[in-house]
Amino acid sequence: MNTKTNKKVNVLWDKLSVSLQGFSVYDNFLDIGKVISVSDGVAKVSGLMGIRSGERVKLGESMIDGMALSLEGNIVGIVIFGNEKDLQQDSLVYRTFDIMSIPLTIDLFGRVIDSLGYTIDGGKKIVNENFTSSRYQSYWNYSKTIS
Repeated sequence: MNTKTNKKVNVLWDKLSVSLQGFSVYDNFLDIGKVISVSDGVAKVSGLMGIRSGERVKLGESMIDGMALSLEGNIVGIVIFGNEKDLQQDSLVYRTFDIMSIPLTIDLFGRVIDSLGYTIDGGKKIVNENFTSSRYQSYWNYSKTIS
């Protein structure tokens, strides 16, 4: 390469570097999925590689809560805990990396909460750092034979 071409490349590189300064690319694209269909409170979502069963997700622009249940290769079945009318095909779905849990505190006694642990009785919001899984293993072990 001659020096004239080299100078042009350097000038072009400098301009490109300045114009891209502050620009960031989201590199965790495997943590985002797209809604394929929504029916009866369940969204079929493509993508979301590595998601775990029982993991909380956020759906659409309004960030509706959901829980991943059916893991079928590249398609994930997600139960929607909100108004499914706010979702449409190609809405984005985001992983939270948290297994569904509810707050575990003495403040829950006498309170009315929904399935996500949010208070619905009009009282003050429960703030707590201790959480318990909302999924428990069955008490009865069906694999044992009863004699």
